[in-house]
Amino acid sequence: MLLSNNKSITITTDSDLINILQFVKKGSANIANKDTKIHEYFSLYIFLIATYKRSLLNLPITVSKSESPDFMLEIRNNDRIGLEHTTATIEQYKVALSEFKKYPKGSIIEPSMYSPRNKLPKKSSNIGIIKPGEDLIGYGYDGDIIEQDWSITMLNAISRKITKLNKEHFVKYKNNELIIQDHSPGKLLNDIQKSIKILKKRFIQKKINPQYQFDKIHIFSNSNFIYDIFGKIEIIDISRNEIKRMLEVLLIQEI
Repeated sequence: MLLSNNKSITITTDSDLINILQFVKKGSANIANKDTKIHEYFSLYIFLIATYKRSLLNLPITVSKSESPDFMLEIRNNDRIGLEHTTATIEQYKVALSEFKKYPKGSIIEPSMYSPRNKLPKKSSNIGIIKPGEDLIGYGYDGDIIEQDWSITMLNAISRKITKLNKEHFVKYKNNELIIQDHSPGKLLNDIQKSIKILKKRFIQKKINPQYQFDKIHIFSNSNFIYDIFGKIEIIDISRNEIKRMLEVLLIQEI
């Protein structure tokens, strides 16, 4: 049973996760897809899979569609968790990915041409798209630039959503959590441990201190789900091979 087809779903047993695992195994949420609901549902399913895998949430769980936050989770003892989703990227990079499909086969995108420290006008979003036979124009990533850029991109997304959390229309629950879907340019190249340390430092330096904060912030990045990045961090493997393995185990249990 999938939430995209229902107002709410209840996960009572391990077998209730089979449809979710099958859905995630089949596809992905590409940033070029402008349907925000696809990104929301996909990230929710990754969250459920990751927390199930590490026993971070106990069954049964009822998940309901919502608005501000995007989802409401009801767990044992009627405790409720508000779960908000956002995508962290650079707008010009997002535009470039959308335009990339128009370019000839063999073209590439230079991630280093897109940085949160160097905002490009939208009309220059294709600056990092290199056609076959053309020379590369970027200088790559020196030192910890890629980790610094990643931390800035994540922090911008966090700041934006904390502002929304403190708006009057945003429903606050006993626990309020945020999932960030990482679509930053250098996400395939960065050192995740180093990136987390830099993000923590930047978050402290920024001194974000509104009335309400998210109790937990999670980041879905590549094949990892980083659970509670400012708390007791869990880096959980949610690669395609791992999703396949989990699905096979549950299907065998069903026999």
